[in-house]
Amino acid sequence: MNARSDLVPCSGRRPPRAAGTVSGRSGAGRRACCLLALAAALTLLLPAVLPQAAAAGTSSPLPALLGTHMVNGNVGWAVTHTQLLRTANGGRVWYDLTPAGTSGAPIEDEATTDYASTGGRPANLAVVGSAAAWLVVPATSGLTVYASTDAGAHWSGAALALDTGGNEPGILGVHFVDSHHGWLAVTLGGGAAGSMDEELYASTDGGATWHLASGSLTTGPGAGHIPLGGIKTGFGFAGTRHGWLTGASHALGVWLYASGNAGRTWHAARLSAPSGTALARMLHAYPTTLPPTFIGARKGFLPVFGSTGTSLLTDFFVTVNGGTTWRPTAAIVTRSTWPLVWGWPDTRHGFESDGRKLDTTANGGHTWRVMALPKKIRPIRQIDFGTRSIGWAIVYGKLWKTRNGGHAWTKLTASLVSP
Repeated sequence: MNARSDLVPCSGRRPPRAAGTVSGRSGAGRRACCLLALAAALTLLLPAVLPQAAAAGTSSPLPALLGTHMVNGNVGWAVTHTQLLRTANGGRVWYDLTPAGTSGAPIEDEATTDYASTGGRPANLAVVGSAAAWLVVPATSGLTVYASTDAGAHWSGAALALDTGGNEPGILGVHFVDSHHGWLAVTLGGGAAGSMDEELYASTDGGATWHLASGSLTTGPGAGHIPLGGIKTGFGFAGTRHGWLTGASHALGVWLYASGNAGRTWHAARLSAPSGTALARMLHAYPTTLPPTFIGARKGFLPVFGSTGTSLLTDFFVTVNGGTTWRPTAAIVTRSTWPLVWGWPDTRHGFESDGRKLDTTANGGHTWRVMALPKKIRPIRQIDFGTRSIGWAIVYGKLWKTRNGGHAWTKLTASLVSP
């Protein structure tokens, strides 16, 4: 275990000031008494405060960000090329909490970036609540999964050996549904044109150990249940048992597979839309499914993107029964060849952008409102809303923030505290 006890995430709040109340005294007397009380308090506090201030490290401008995962309006994580950062005050101050075992090596490589079909969030980072996080980084003979349950103060690392055959593994995603149950999907790019291998690993002890749940090219017990055909985009789980693999195929129709036994076996799942609609034409062509987002174990949204022949559509299929059934919402017309970024901070409020405009919904996708994006925040690499009003955007590595649901954006002057 790599101890980082010298890094204590700070909320950014001022410590409470010492107060003194003396009845029957004049204003000057009360002020003098307060000053004496404050001096006495500081005398007691300084020996404890100074070592913590020294341990906080040095402050510098925030480096270029590749992606964020905001938990709420204050707490969130961010990934740079070599660092894992955390904020507890809405993005004004970030702390470098990179696991010591990475030794400055890249933690998000080109292979990871290529397969990050997660709405812009880092594919190699999973977060549960405000304190638990998992980071997957390349290693000499596979991958290392770092886990923390105390907001990055301490990390433990688990090695995952892979038979790469000399290829660099691509991280399709890492996802935990609670502090114990998680999955990690990787690809080595194997297979013929129009196909792609995928291996899904599972953990039931918070990432301390991993086992192969299923794979495309592997053999043996519990393996070989993921189709080789299709270009994979990722996966998602609604609970400890029910999951979905997403992707696209050169064959007509939707590429979507479901599991009811924690990822050990998979079967084709269906999506449908009213016949004769533009969405039905898109589903019968060559659509791409993208990893679902679940808010709780029953309500979730599954992005599906494709062409009708005359336009490009994105639709967030919704489930209210943990994925047993999916129904379409209102389709969004996009001008991009790929839906760049999206997010759902709760079951009613969603955001999607093709880089030129911001589509928002306040009723679970039944209707969408279109807002033009100001030129200063184009092109957006990611939008990440911690609440229905407070959100962040990454533009050329810089962090922007909105406090009113995307109507106005301000560039943050953020700082980084390093050990």
